[in-house]
Amino acid sequence: MNNPTTNATAVQDVAYFTDNTTGITYNFPFNIDSLTWNYVLNTQSFSTIGGRVTQLLSVQITTMTVQGEAGSRPNLINLYQNFKTIQDNQNQNKVSTTFAVPSKGITQRVWLEQMQLGWDITTVTYPYFINFEADYDISGIATNAATANALSHIVKSNGGETGYNGTFNGIASANAINVNLPN
Repeated sequence: MNNPTTNATAVQDVAYFTDNTTGITYNFPFNIDSLTWNYVLNTQSFSTIGGRVTQLLSVQITTMTVQGEAGSRPNLINLYQNFKTIQDNQNQNKVSTTFAVPSKGITQRVWLEQMQLGWDITTVTYPYFINFEADYDISGIATNAATANALSHIVKSNGGETGYNGTFNGIASANAINVNLPN
């Protein structure tokens, strides 16, 4: 993330965090390479005269993982320092952060969990991984994609039971969606 900016009205072309305790927006050095979110399905299954029916009641985004490249050691260190600043504010004020990828229309309230980074003498791109808990899907894109993915995987098994991805426990099933984002 580059230097923080308070001009949130300008169109962003890279992913960013907005610290909702201070209102400061922290841009990533480059747009992220991939975003994966995990979700849980809330389903209900019951027998009817016509057979077994499974209802998809809701989809909840649970965790998200971002992978990207900072491009240089100073960019990576700055990204980490901004991450820690936002995380400290979250811990102190109990307010989630806004994470956005404008190029994909994704806006999500999140709780920052961890950031993995590292380099050695062969590192050229300075990769990082950021994990966070999902709080609220503002744009609805992640939830809509998870719902569409879940509906496309509901299949009828040999025994007449309805299942999800071959595994169904009657309460909830879990899966993940990976979105590869070109730079």
